[in-house]
Amino acid sequence: MKSIIVNKGILASAITLILTNSAIASEPVGELDQSLTLKLHNELRVADRPSACGDGDYDSDGNPNTTPIDRNCKSADVKAWVQGAMLDYETENLLPWLDVQAYGYTVQKLWSPSSATSRFYLDESSGSAESFSLFGGSLNFKPTDNVELKLGRFGVDMGHGTIDHAVPLLEYSSIRTMPYMREGAMLRYSPTENSHFYGAITNRFGGGYYTEMVDESVANGDKSERYFSAYVYDESMKHFGLGMSYQGDVSVQAQMNTDYAWINNDKSFIKLDGRAFYGSLIGYTKDAQPLGKDDSTYVVSGQITYAKGNMFANAGFGQVGSRIDAGGIDTDIGFPFDMSISRNYQNTTSFSTGAGYNFNENWMAMLSLVKTDGDLNYHETTEVDGVGANLVIQHKFTQGSLKGVSTQLIVNKAMEKRTGVVNEDLDYYDINLDIKYTFNIM
Repeated sequence: MKSIIVNKGILASAITLILTNSAIASEPVGELDQSLTLKLHNELRVADRPSACGDGDYDSDGNPNTTPIDRNCKSADVKAWVQGAMLDYETENLLPWLDVQAYGYTVQKLWSPSSATSRFYLDESSGSAESFSLFGGSLNFKPTDNVELKLGRFGVDMGHGTIDHAVPLLEYSSIRTMPYMREGAMLRYSPTENSHFYGAITNRFGGGYYTEMVDESVANGDKSERYFSAYVYDESMKHFGLGMSYQGDVSVQAQMNTDYAWINNDKSFIKLDGRAFYGSLIGYTKDAQPLGKDDSTYVVSGQITYAKGNMFANAGFGQVGSRIDAGGIDTDIGFPFDMSISRNYQNTTSFSTGAGYNFNENWMAMLSLVKTDGDLNYHETTEVDGVGANLVIQHKFTQGSLKGVSTQLIVNKAMEKRTGVVNEDLDYYDINLDIKYTFNIM
């Protein structure tokens, strides 16, 4: 399968060269503009989360074989200090029709006591390494100003700045230290400044909590390329995105993102956000599901934000259908935020509300509350009610030698009550400190 993508890339490259040959001969190469950026991401995580042990094993009738106490899960005790470093190189006008990108990312565990775990992907007891690195790059062909074809291994993490827009399903903003990336080909066509069409075919992915590039595969171990198509309309106060993905014998998915903002006469700011998702397993992956477990699911979520002066507030809701742990279907995409409580259990409804204050251009603080109500798993024999509170404090240096250093502290306290076949109360905390710094080397 990989050779198919390589051959397609060579064919696309040849076509691009033919189409642009006359332009290359007549148009002089502009001044080369190149950038080299180093981003450092320092993260400290301290948490006591019984829910991190997972939901345990159940028999065919939904009766539990184990509980969090029985499992004595080490991953419930998280203590880690992790350092990430991201080096990106990019050209502008290398040739009128060609630019290149290259990068190297590394994650190093600096500290974690033996009695705890840093993350499951950096935990030696689980067979993972204490550090890992990923490298990649792409050739970016530009036959015209509004068309770009990337071939190779490219970033799809908008939070890291490797993709220009929030492209539903294709873009993946990882909250982990390592950015997310895919391998294959990606085409962008922008007929206007605000309208963008995307298409991609990928056969491998990595980053996030994946310590190496892994194949887009099927449940039986076979390889199967994943196809993406999307349309994005993006301007300062309006955004709309519609995306679809298809992978044979795995899943078909669709997602819509939209937001609209305006400023009232009293200079207050209001923003409405909406999100809808549908995913369905197909082929082999669908057939491999346990009897009685749904093979399709959905997410509907919305949020409203109000700001005036230095104060702001928001409220959101989310509704998730069936929980599907297969086919790369991610239902944890609702707006209600809590660092520990899972918002994507079976038939889960979640609500959130929060308010904050911008003290100045450097400091911000906010407090948010979240409430969840759903079922533990597809057996629907145990109800889960959760409540959590998150205190968020942010600081950013805007001048001086440390200009650009941003710090975020999240302190989370959460409780979950499980009632039914499983009866247990979970009470835990989660603390996360992120420090990021960007060096523009050239």
